[in-house]
Amino acid sequence: MDLIEAITTRKSIRAFKPDPVPKEVLEGLIEVSIRAPSSSNTQPWNFILVGGEAMDKLKRAMVEKFRSGAPNAADFGLPTPSGIYRERRRAFMAQMYGSLGIDKDDEEKKNQWFEVMTWFFGAPNGIFLCLERSLTPWALVDAGLVMQNLLLVAHSYGLATCVIYRAALYPDLVRSLLNIPESKAIVCGIAIGYPDMKAPVNNFRTARDPVHTFVSWHGVD
Repeated sequence: MDLIEAITTRKSIRAFKPDPVPKEVLEGLIEVSIRAPSSSNTQPWNFILVGGEAMDKLKRAMVEKFRSGAPNAADFGLPTPSGIYRERRRAFMAQMYGSLGIDKDDEEKKNQWFEVMTWFFGAPNGIFLCLERSLTPWALVDAGLVMQNLLLVAHSYGLATCVIYRAALYPDLVRSLLNIPESKAIVCGIAIGYPDMKAPVNNFRTARDPVHTFVSWHGVD
């Protein structure tokens, strides 16, 4: 799979087969991904890879926390979009809920789906991307660069991924369960595994607006 094919065919996956990803595959994935650029080569990222009993324990704890009604305590906020950004988000949510057979006004079923997000959509493995607090906020740019590498390399390996903000809603819980020091801020969780392409939620593709929507030209003929 060449680079262009990887970029254009990769998609977020929200249902996984139960088969765990071998440790050597995950290690190779990270080894390639960290070739990403970073500010002055600071390489501020850390990856916490989870599977097996540790993953099961994490999922149970996350679901219990979610059901308790605990507030969002993420290390990084998620802004509420407005204007065109809100429209794009609403179009995406309509696609996703439609694939799941969830009515947009059914708050109970939507809440159940939010719970599924907290346990990594059932993926057998999870990755937490962390940054040294002392290097943020610019290190968030570096985090985006290494994360895109990770998603594309995983796709080329035949693996599936989904970046999940809701997996980072309770960072103190995650830090306590996985022995992550307080100096590390948790950016997000990433579900990783082998895709279950029979699941309807995995069989829609999001659109992209035309290039002119995002680009302005100055001095380019």
